Amino acid sequence: MTGEVQAFAFSPRTGATDPMNFPYRDVEAQLSVGCNAKSEWAYFWFSTAPNLNNTDTQDGWNLIKTRTKWDDEIVTTELTQDWGSQFLQFRGSDSAEISSIEANSTVLLELDWHGNDETFFEFTLRGSSAALTEIRTVCRSLGQSSAG
Repeated sequence: MTGEVQAFAFSPRTGATDPMNFPYRDVEAQLSVGCNAKSEWAYFWFSTAPNLNNTDTQDGWNLIKTRTKWDDEIVTTELTQDWGSQFLQFRGSDSAEISSIEANSTVLLELDWHGNDETFFEFTLRGSSAALTEIRTVCRSLGQSSAG
């Protein structure tokens, strides 16, 4: 309805590195980057809304303090999840995470998933630099066409 156009780059779908317990056995995840004429953002998508332990409950959303491993570097990461959402978003500025997506070959996400304890999802980042260049070209052209 608004006419706003966005572009996205997605990692291949992946399952947990170790099989999860029922009812989460078939959960898949993707790491995604999106953009529009004004901004870029990164997030994780899950085929089933993550049911996570040890989160900080806020008004309509949860704060998740966890770790990501970008190639060999382990980083403390904060994510947010709207209640019942299939998406986990990086908290704060996405620029550092998007730079890490471009600069690394893999990222390993650790989650304290209910009934499964520590659960890991590993995402390949091969081809991410080219994919990000492609969506940025689209988003830049949107900004130019709306400005002129």
